[in-house]
Amino acid sequence: TNGHKKTNSQIAGDNAKIVDYLLAEGAVIIAKANMSTDAQSARDSISKAVGQTKNAYNKYLSAAGSSGGSAVSTSLNFTAAALGTDTNSSLRLPAAYAGCVSLRGTFDLISRDGVTGLNSTRDIPGAITRTVYDQAIMLDALTGGQYEYTKQLRADALQGLRIGVMKELCYPVANRTDRTQANIDPEISAAFASALEELKAEGVELVEVSMPNVFSLYNATINSNASSKKEALYKAFNNMLAEYNVSAVVFPTYLTTPLRSGTDPDGKYWDVWQQTFINNCAIFSPSAGLPEINVPIGMHSLGCGIGMEIAAPKNQEQLLLDIAYSYTLRYNHRTVPTGAPDTYESSN
Repeated sequence: TNGHKKTNSQIAGDNAKIVDYLLAEGAVIIAKANMSTDAQSARDSISKAVGQTKNAYNKYLSAAGSSGGSAVSTSLNFTAAALGTDTNSSLRLPAAYAGCVSLRGTFDLISRDGVTGLNSTRDIPGAITRTVYDQAIMLDALTGGQYEYTKQLRADALQGLRIGVMKELCYPVANRTDRTQANIDPEISAAFASALEELKAEGVELVEVSMPNVFSLYNATINSNASSKKEALYKAFNNMLAEYNVSAVVFPTYLTTPLRSGTDPDGKYWDVWQQTFINNCAIFSPSAGLPEINVPIGMHSLGCGIGMEIAAPKNQEQLLLDIAYSYTLRYNHRTVPTGAPDTYESSN
């Protein structure tokens, strides 16, 4: 219902194609997840249908959006995986807040047939899961079994790989009033720095990379749906990879203190729209049409997952899954929310 209360006219005559793909693989569809109404908010998941989705770890924090219900239900083990649609950050930001994994694929990799749309030049469906392995299974199904991502997963992908650390999306940026040192949460910076050390320990060669015009190129894609704007950003991205001879780039999924939401135990009301918010999810993947995956790299002391984005050229989903799989096998930073059983404990 796109976050609205259900009416009889909103009952679809057919499944979305990706739902049929899942059913064909034996999946059981158990519920509809909450979201921000009309997918309009990355800062929260409050709908006209049922109200607010609360954070999986701390009910006084936002679940992020717009697919907050999908992320929280997966994190709390209500479901093995959940679907969402990503226009700017609707899959990966909620997944980061919930300590989950989500991959936004190359634009048009996954069918939008039967999916409520927001922006036809940016939207792509995808999944939120608790592990990278589960993410590969879901991507196999959502692409109709064309690519066999799960079968090709590599656990040794990091040794000798050159990965770029995207300077403008990791650290303060001169002449920007939002990306200042004061606005970047030190716990997120520390978790990201630790993740970089972990990558190096697994044999990755890290290179600081820079694209000084990244924000102007990104803004051009926001202000216009022209394909030429997206192509210009993608060309600059590829040129950067070639200049520094790296296969992918990494950066924190978000940089600011997790958003508080509603009235806290001390009686103070927190408005998500009045808090500093630096979200890196929209810069490359939706704006240039390239794939990007979020993986957990730690927990904030407020009780919220911290994520790292890995971005690569178009049609490099296998590379992203391999990097994420290799990293998370060695460093599992997912925290199971209180009251949610660890469904993987017996298999480990």
